[in-house]
Amino acid sequence: MTPGMLVAILILAGLGMIALGLWMLRKARRQKALCTAKATAELLRYEEEETTSSEDGPTTYYYPVFRYIVGGEEHTACSSAATNRRKWKIGARVDILYNPEDPGMIRAPGEFGSYFGFAVAAVLGMACMAFGVLAAAGVLEVNL
Repeated sequence: MTPGMLVAILILAGLGMIALGLWMLRKARRQKALCTAKATAELLRYEEEETTSSEDGPTTYYYPVFRYIVGGEEHTACSSAATNRRKWKIGARVDILYNPEDPGMIRAPGEFGSYFGFAVAAVLGMACMAFGVLAAAGVLEVNL
């Protein structure tokens, strides 16, 4: 691999991460704009997802699944924002926001997962791009 290839990879990876972050931000803003109606929901369970990306070992993420009634119809929906802990006890009554046009789209209280993801992706993307640009400009020396 040549230094020029490494610079190109850094810049492209940075652009890709920034694009991913912007997509996550757009998704979070859209969900916030659409989920405007309030309902009291019951926490049914947590969907679990285990990842092994941490050096400390596997991490489990929890997605709360709620049951609520809108217009006389019962709905069940899973929050799209994960947490690394169980925020509520099973059976807890929680005020959620839902999309009146699509009651299956919800936002649980305190959801900021996509905003956090945007920030992480944007910072990492800008760092990759900065290293790539500085290496291309000769400010950073690339020795392979």
